[in-house]
Amino acid sequence: MATANPLGAQCSLVATSQGTDGQGWDVIVTSNLLSHQIHITDPFSKTRENDLKWYLEDRALQDPFAEKRAMDAEKSLEFYGKNLYEQLKPAFARINVDVASKQVCLAIGGRNDGQSIHRLHWEALEYPELPCNICVYRIQEETNIDASKDIPKKKTSLNLLFMTARVLDKVKPDVDQRLILRPVCSLIARISSAMPIDFDVVRPGTFEALEQWLSQRKEHYDLIHFDVHGEVVNGR
Repeated sequence: MATANPLGAQCSLVATSQGTDGQGWDVIVTSNLLSHQIHITDPFSKTRENDLKWYLEDRALQDPFAEKRAMDAEKSLEFYGKNLYEQLKPAFARINVDVASKQVCLAIGGRNDGQSIHRLHWEALEYPELPCNICVYRIQEETNIDASKDIPKKKTSLNLLFMTARVLDKVKPDVDQRLILRPVCSLIARISSAMPIDFDVVRPGTFEALEQWLSQRKEHYDLIHFDVHGEVVNGR
């Protein structure tokens, strides 16, 4: 007897080809044997993408007082999620997937390269203000690259490490941690019946603690999941 999925409905989005315009992808959205093909385009211009890269990678250490630029980047992320959702709505309607009232786990599939569908920021669909309940996880297709001889061919368990670092602010609460954990829970639910899971949590949530974990268990972890809405302290 099949077991009900506690995380909600399953839905997949697979890129079949890059669009003829060179700016998007033809994708097939599937759920419960129903599918619909649509065209997805990147919501961001190159300038906006560069601003987001600055916000995520450079702002904290290089420009911590650039508040106006940071606020614009945060608003653009909200726009990004809404834009992707609007592009997906026709497909959800055609395959009878209710993302407004029920949680849907959306698997994004495609090759991992510079022109891949994976370069889009699909996690923006998890923005809490959107009128949908979607959690995202990614599935990368196999490439023709031979596996390194140093990597064991057979593993006895899948080893995961979870790190969280958050600023506790009652005035401006952060995104619910359970929402961030959904992709990890979905992954564990899908593979735990076939392979044991070794799941560790970094404590405390600092870079020093993470370095200690990784130095003590070198080459042990297959996946590290970061939930680091923290802050930079003492220039670190």
